[in-house]
Parts: sequence; C-alpha cells; structure tokens
Amino acid sequence: MVYQGKNHVVMITWSEKAKLSIMEILNEKKTTDIVVIDKLEEAPIDDDNVYYVKGDPSKVEILDKANVLEAKSVCLFASDYPVDVTAEDGKVLLIASTIKQMAKMKNTDPYIVCEILDEDHINNGHADWVDDYILSHKPFSKLIAATALSEK
Repeated sequence: MVYQGKNHVVMITWSEKAKLSIMEILNEKKTTDIVVIDKLEEAPIDDDNVYYVKGDPSKVEILDKANVLEAKSVCLFASDYPVDVTAEDGKVLLIASTIKQMAKMKNTDPYIVCEILDEDHINNGHADWVDDYILSHKPFSKLIAATALSEK
C-alpha cells in the first residue's frame, strides 16, 4: 500500500500504546487519517481512516510508502516487550534520524514524537531529530494523541 494523502498521522511500530493512541486520536478527530507502519502480516486495526504499510520503518522506501514527509506528525513507539531497552531506544532514534534526513533533502519538517524507555537516552544530541520525547512510564496514550494533533 502507498498512502498519498497529506496532514495525516504516522504511527511506527504496532503496540498496545499505539493502538490506544489511535483510538484517542479517532475519538478526538474522527476524520484524521492514520498510517501504521509495522512488520505484521496483516493490518493490526480495521478502520476506514487507518491505513497499513508493511515493512521495516528504518528503510526509506517504507517511510516513503507512508508519505511521512507530508504527515502532520510521526509517532514512533517502542515494542510492547523489548528485550533490550537500549537497543529499542536506539531503533526509535535511528528511525527518527532517517526521517529528519529525508525531510532535510526535501525541505520539509514533519513533527516527530518518540516514545523513549530510558530517560538517560534523552539528551541534546538528538534535538535535531526529535520534536518531542515521551517517556514510556508517563501517562502515555492521551499525551501522545494530544501531541500528534497539536499545532506546530
């Protein structure tokens, strides 16, 4: 699937928090299009406003299929049961940096929100890649939904 719309919300990595965040967004603004990127065989949610792109979100061609550069916001989630917290946060930050590099080449600036598991992984070195960090242990779904729909 290739999504061609604009001003949508992209959710990367399917998790329970991603599911709850999608429900919050759709409850707030039913007309918002949401594109989920994950490696699951089938779309994890069935809704007219939710689209699914299957693949590795660290790959530019997969991010292009979700039209991330035209998104209102991009929300990156950690897995539900990460084996290695450092590796999980590293994966999230790698994807965020990939999106920002793509955006720089096309002169766009999608708003990027990242779930981070370890507060020590938040530092000024990532300030250019991420617009908002949300620590996993904080009240999450309502916060990420509100942040995704906020004005820049």
